[in-house]
Amino acid sequence: MKRYFYSGGAVFAESIVINLFGMIVLAFVARSLGPSDYGLYAYVFSLASIFGLLGQLGLDGILIRELVTSRQPSSVILGTTLALRLAGYTLGALLMFAAVPFLASKGEKEVLLYVSACISIVLISPTGIFSSWFRAKVESEKAMVANVIASVISGLAKIVLVYCGYGVVSIGFSQAFGAAVGVLLLFVLFGHGSGPPLKAWRVDLPYARSLLSQSWAIFLGSALALIYLNIDLTMLRIISGPAVSGEYAASVKLIQALYIIPAAFSVTLFPYLATVNSESKIQFFHAMRLGYSAIAVMSYVSIVALWLFGDYLVRGLFGADYLNSVNSLMILSLTLPFSFSRYLTTRWIVIESKGRYLILSEGAGAIINILLNLALIPEYGGAGSAFATLAAFVVSSYLSLAFSKSGRELFAIITISFFNPFSILFREIRKRLS
Repeated sequence: MKRYFYSGGAVFAESIVINLFGMIVLAFVARSLGPSDYGLYAYVFSLASIFGLLGQLGLDGILIRELVTSRQPSSVILGTTLALRLAGYTLGALLMFAAVPFLASKGEKEVLLYVSACISIVLISPTGIFSSWFRAKVESEKAMVANVIASVISGLAKIVLVYCGYGVVSIGFSQAFGAAVGVLLLFVLFGHGSGPPLKAWRVDLPYARSLLSQSWAIFLGSALALIYLNIDLTMLRIISGPAVSGEYAASVKLIQALYIIPAAFSVTLFPYLATVNSESKIQFFHAMRLGYSAIAVMSYVSIVALWLFGDYLVRGLFGADYLNSVNSLMILSLTLPFSFSRYLTTRWIVIESKGRYLILSEGAGAIINILLNLALIPEYGGAGSAFATLAAFVVSSYLSLAFSKSGRELFAIITISFFNPFSILFREIRKRLS
């Protein structure tokens, strides 16, 4: 257990450093570019997230599970997964580039941003492979070193380029440069570790088909989730213009910075949950109950902090030009209990192979988000988009579990955790101290 938490501490430290430094870089860039150009950058790279999903193929969690529990040789698992991801990311980049004539409307500057985004999509394809290996082997500190260094180098490049007046296009290519540095560092650390040498990696077509048969439902559900998580900026850009999109992007980035908490927490628990699930369902659900309670407390503390200091945070980080985003930030803060719990629920989905549930829940969230965005953005702008996101999270991350036979136990656990998280945690602490 100590190894899990030591490795998890590395994941959490990585997330803290990357996000804190990233927020400093983001604040400088957003202030320098202004809402319009920053909105353009956020819009293009939110689209890149959608197209880049083709490379993930729903394999991230499955890869860790396979490395922990599968009898397949590591060289086959890694080689096959890399081939699938590389093909998917390349296809995503090509599709995004092919969409430029239809999506780009601001001339050469926007087209060059699309090019930089396409390059970034291809470059990140091996990153998840190496990171998953280190996390599965409870050696997350190695991934931490590579990812932190790459983030710092990319961030410093953005600051220097913007300071020297090179504008928004340089920010896009700095993103691609950071992705290249990260892959190179991960490769070096992997080569000096205990993993199979790259020349031994091989692709097994029957195993590839097996992986895809397990991951297609998770991929489709994740695609729907990513669409509704990124569609807000796209629809705001189209309906209200880049300035409104840029203001809203500032509030979204502040909320997403808080996702490091449940992301690191769930990554820490995942290898343990995958192991204990095969040994005892009672112990598994007990661990999930404690996890949801801890996540609920984290989300409530975050909401209070944002409601008390959100105005000062936006003004201090982004400047007076972004104060219109404060209302959106207040509404988006209410999504945190649901978005935080979603990270842990996703681990259950991967462990139990509940991809079909993921499709239905995220599909419902996507439909609700798109329809409410269409109805609310014309009159309420960013605040309307934030409310659409809140409604989507409530349905997809919480209420949908009540309509799933296999998810009702989790629905009950989450409900109790939302309303009474402290007693569950205190009872566990007393038990361990006695």
